[in-house]
Amino acid sequence: MKRNFTRNILIVVALVLSFANTACKKAGTAQANDSSLAQESYQDLVGKYLLVSGGLQSAEAVISPIIDINKKESPNIPEDAWPRIKEIMIDFFKNNIVELYAPIYKKHISENELRDIIKFYESPAGKKLADENPHIAAECMAGAEELGKRLNNEILQVLNSESYLKDAETNNTHNVSSAKDSYSKLLDEFFLASGTFQGLEASVDPIIEMNKKRSKNIPEDAWPRIKEIIADFFKNNIVEMYAPIYKKHISENELKEIIKFYESPAGKKLAEKNPAILTEAMAASEDLGQKLDKEISRVLASEGYLKN
Repeated sequence: MKRNFTRNILIVVALVLSFANTACKKAGTAQANDSSLAQESYQDLVGKYLLVSGGLQSAEAVISPIIDINKKESPNIPEDAWPRIKEIMIDFFKNNIVELYAPIYKKHISENELRDIIKFYESPAGKKLADENPHIAAECMAGAEELGKRLNNEILQVLNSESYLKDAETNNTHNVSSAKDSYSKLLDEFFLASGTFQGLEASVDPIIEMNKKRSKNIPEDAWPRIKEIIADFFKNNIVEMYAPIYKKHISENELKEIIKFYESPAGKKLAEKNPAILTEAMAASEDLGQKLDKEISRVLASEGYLKN
């Protein structure tokens, strides 16, 4: 397997898990009471949080679209191996993500704060967010490739206009700003309160470092400018992309209740620390990516999908 492939997936998984608004409910999970929470270790609490807040299932929801995108980059992998790769990845995440995140969360979020966050996801608004987020994640991933093309074009246009590049091919498109409706304004407030915008900004540096090695035609002094372009692009386009998707699944009143949580002490702490959690998780994804790469190669070879 190509290492870039597995690391790209792990970076997206880190983004999904670390967004403060990530959520998904596992059917049949028992409600946790205060006494049961008190008896659990911190790692158990992180596992429960990632379950009731939807990190694990939302990560699963983005695997298929990412695999579809990366099939073209891995022509040595036979077509009938991809369903098996998906199974390997899902099992790998279930067995490793809590171990990855527990020490990171422990540095930033106390046990009591984590218990309060879990209680939110057991509330009606939290459960609704949990129920709908897998659909939101899948629909957003479906639009991510088009958004990526727009971002790539924006970068090339700016670098050309500012003489970082010569004769790079771009499409003559530009972002069209439009007035935000009431739902978009509310979603903008939600993303700000939940730390989503800050989390996106924190993700830019690792993404740039990953792409430097694959973009030899980009001069070194252009990368700080690229970082600025990406940060501005996220701010100007993410709400536009997410608003119609969220509107299908989350009502305005439900969104207002979710925002109230992020205005609580535990919600504010989660939003405040989320960018640091994301940055550390993405840094740790390098080693985890190597483990996943070896596991996929081992299983595919042992089951006859790959030839030595």
